[in-house]
Amino acid sequence: MSADQVVDQIRATMGAVSTVHVAGYAMSDGQKMTLDVSADKNKNCTGTVTTGDTGSIELIHNSAGTWIKPDATYWKNMAAQKGNPQAGDAVAELFKGRWLTGAQDDPDLQGMADVCGVLAGLDEALNEDSTKSSAHKGDYAFVDGARALTVNVTDDSGPSILYPAADEQPYLLRVVNNGSDGGIVDLSDFNKPVDVQAPPADQVIDSGTFQQKVNSA
Repeated sequence: MSADQVVDQIRATMGAVSTVHVAGYAMSDGQKMTLDVSADKNKNCTGTVTTGDTGSIELIHNSAGTWIKPDATYWKNMAAQKGNPQAGDAVAELFKGRWLTGAQDDPDLQGMADVCGVLAGLDEALNEDSTKSSAHKGDYAFVDGARALTVNVTDDSGPSILYPAADEQPYLLRVVNNGSDGGIVDLSDFNKPVDVQAPPADQVIDSGTFQQKVNSA
């Protein structure tokens, strides 16, 4: 097959995928974002996100809302952002193990929810005209023991290498972005159910309550 035909097959295969597990990292505005997330086509997802040195966050997102459970480093950074850095240690201890939620237009929560759109993002990238027109095949490689073809493409984010499975359906096993931002993401667990349930209400705090506690700490 030509490289264009391979991209067509990747697009068709990934377009039919209902769920996926994504693990790896991407650079954004000079910061490294590490992902370990399982998501479905409707952006229901669960997993962990770490951004730079601002801390790690457990994430749950479904149609009812977004919940994040930060580590101590995140709480301390959040306190600093809210203008009360000296409250960081107290806030981190107070909210340890708690889930934070709030309005869906909250920029922190919205940014986390956007992470869950990995399948939609892949579909959009594979449908870009530049991705297909620039494609050319490379050598075979192995991703976690599975043989994969390498396909070099270029889109708006720069040059990338796609690694579709070579000995089965051409599921996309890895994407390496060699553009200015860069990153490596591995994909697995295709079509495996993702159970996304809201955390227990007694473990959840509202972002407004968080702000009040920071101000009084």
